[in-house]
Amino acid sequence: LNPASNETIATFAENGAVALYYDNSVKLQTTTSGSYTTGIHTATSSLVAGDNADAGVDLRFRANRSSANQTIGNINGYWNDTVVGQIRFMAGEDTTNKDDCHLVFYTAASGTVAERLRIDSSGRLLVGVTDSRSVNSAQGSFQIEGTGAEDSDMSIVRNQASSGGPALCFGKSRNASLGGNTVVNDDDQLGAIIFNGNDGTDLASQGARIDAYVDGTPGSDDMPG
Repeated sequence: LNPASNETIATFAENGAVALYYDNSVKLQTTTSGSYTTGIHTATSSLVAGDNADAGVDLRFRANRSSANQTIGNINGYWNDTVVGQIRFMAGEDTTNKDDCHLVFYTAASGTVAERLRIDSSGRLLVGVTDSRSVNSAQGSFQIEGTGAEDSDMSIVRNQASSGGPALCFGKSRNASLGGNTVVNDDDQLGAIIFNGNDGTDLASQGARIDAYVDGTPGSDDMPG
């Protein structure tokens, strides 16, 4: 009891459940199973350590959203009382079953919090843009889009006291599984650098390209090209 007002502020049950009150109503209640309830939501588990060595900790947001891109939950970082960073869970673009999700990252610059990158519901990494779009008739897994050099360019720098420089590596295998190893054949394309320009409709039109191909029969530690 609160001695000043004779109101209940907390209860402790024999089974280990705890309830916290404010203004004579329950605001937070735990159960022996590790779940909790609040005045708004009920969750099956929240910030609960696992029962075995590899279970980890579960921080759970539960929300019912009716349309795409609505917020499910946020993890916020504050400087004093101002949000300076945020990880946001957003409903995806499938408005039929609501079973997909975007993971969005925000940071602050000069006091303004803005989206910096997102992983969309298809697993694509988008930097500087919120919606994936096709370039060369394909929606790549890693997309950068901006309005200037600072937010549109990608740099690779190698700092080492040696003659070696940075590298952009392409790999090709004829195995249909991730991580598989199957030898390539003569005339297989090993990779390409493609330059596309917008023709007023899309970015499917190629202006130039550099291609690499297998030129002969590959052998162990031997890749003719």
